[in-house]
Amino acid sequence: MATPLTQAERDQLLQDYDVLVQRLVQGVKQRPRMPRADEQQLKALRETLLQEYHDRLPRVALSRCPFCGELLLRPFDAWGLDGLWWQPGESKTTPLPSTCPHFGVLTGAVNLNGLPPKSGPYGAYPGPEVPYVIPRILQLPTVVAVISSIPMADGYTAYPIAYFAEVPPPPGSYMQPWTKSQYDYVDAGGRTVWTVKTDPWDFDLVPWVRKGKVNWIDPGDASLTVRQGPPEAYPYANLPGRREQMIIEGTRLTTKPPPSGEKLEPFE
Repeated sequence: MATPLTQAERDQLLQDYDVLVQRLVQGVKQRPRMPRADEQQLKALRETLLQEYHDRLPRVALSRCPFCGELLLRPFDAWGLDGLWWQPGESKTTPLPSTCPHFGVLTGAVNLNGLPPKSGPYGAYPGPEVPYVIPRILQLPTVVAVISSIPMADGYTAYPIAYFAEVPPPPGSYMQPWTKSQYDYVDAGGRTVWTVKTDPWDFDLVPWVRKGKVNWIDPGDASLTVRQGPPEAYPYANLPGRREQMIIEGTRLTTKPPPSGEKLEPFE
């Protein structure tokens, strides 16, 4: 694995990336247009930086399996929403740490904690501000969600929501991961396919805690111990914050309602 980025290296890489993107935009708009060879060279450099960012992004312990106890390690940018990890349009395929066979999908939320919105220029999609679950997924046999929290360097708080199943459900049972625009999976025939799920969200988690379908990791618990217990012990109940999908571009925040099961036409 490539050497993980430091915050200083990450910030410089993002700055270099933005400069390249602006040079490309200006080159396409100018008249006469930038020579095609120069444009292709800039695009190649942009792809190189984008790949380096995702390959070197630290792999962070975000959760733990409630069945076997294995840590869930995933690329994660805890420095700020200006990171390309938060921006679906700037995603890139990168090697991922192996997971236990019980892991299904990682979703999440980010609370701005009353601070001004701030992201990169390409549109960050951090989710809502408070944790939620997908009832359709939790109703699958043996599926459990584990909610944790991570303080971010920009003052926000991230809430990873990881789904695990003691007996894995059929292919295609989950949904697109946190900050990703589509759900890729291998179907029963061995083919890689994709879709976009629009399952409704549920922010009332206490009933799910009572059923044992929502577990948690206490805030600040460095051991990442998975806990299950009475609703009174659940630490993420009644959190203040937006219960809508957030889109942050620079310092501009817009919201849209949570998914409602609507049918999407991706090619329209």
